[in-house]
Amino acid sequence: MQFNSYIFILAFLPFTLTAYYQLNKRGWTPLAKALLLVMSLVFYSYLNLSYLYIIGASIFLNYFFPGCCWTPGEPFPKKAAALYCHCFKPADTVLF
Repeated sequence: MQFNSYIFILAFLPFTLTAYYQLNKRGWTPLAKALLLVMSLVFYSYLNLSYLYIIGASIFLNYFFPGCCWTPGEPFPKKAAALYCHCFKPADTVLF
């Protein structure tokens, strides 16, 4: 799906925005965030389902890797930051 396609402008975007703001209005913020996550996965995997694996791997690396090297409340280790910034982020960029 492209940003300038009719299906995005006339169906996907209005549905996503309406659903998101209605869920937030009712106080269901975690569900609204989950909706945005699911809709972004649908958007990126619309043309080719194999893109879902790529974005999934990127989400996994960006969410879980810093957590295994660092615990909240402690200063972030410089070696782990260097490893993450110099190895995983460029590899993540290459995937796209």
